[in-house]
Amino acid sequence: MQPNHPAANHNLGILRLASSEDESCLVFFKKAIESDAPTDHFWLSYIGALIKLEKLEDARCALEEAREKGVDSSKLEAVGESLSLKSTAKGSLTSSPTKERLGNLLNLFESGDYATAESVALGLTASSPLHPLPWKVLGASLTPTERGQEAIAVFQKSWVGYLMMLSCITTWQKFTRKCDHLIRLVKIMSEH
Repeated sequence: MQPNHPAANHNLGILRLASSEDESCLVFFKKAIESDAPTDHFWLSYIGALIKLEKLEDARCALEEAREKGVDSSKLEAVGESLSLKSTAKGSLTSSPTKERLGNLLNLFESGDYATAESVALGLTASSPLHPLPWKVLGASLTPTERGQEAIAVFQKSWVGYLMMLSCITTWQKFTRKCDHLIRLVKIMSEH
């Protein structure tokens, strides 16, 4: 067992955030970013978790630290937008992301940039927790990276999550195809 393994700690942080939405996830994210080999993805997830937990000042500090550490600025910009939205909306349950933001999220997912899509989706679930699309993309972003248990935990959070989970669970290959199909359907539905 490797208690300081960065990827394991990152994945535990995602799981903890999806299952309990308490600050205990931050311990795992911090271990991941403080490792000898932190990735942009670890930073984006950590900042997204801070936003989701409404620790907005900590998120601003982490965003600045990530910039100083050389995390890709275009990816930080997307997470920074989520932070700005959260600060403005102050977690309004009825706020809904703009079509442009949802489109950007879908484009990230469809282009295969699952790490950035996951981080942006985390921010959107924090600022618009009742909107189903960010939850779906968050879960679907975990699927291609073989993080099925985390994906299931996320799908359970969305209001249609149980239906998606039941329709997607037969095999990982079918799971991925189904989720891609459902994301495309949601995109079409959200345009109308």
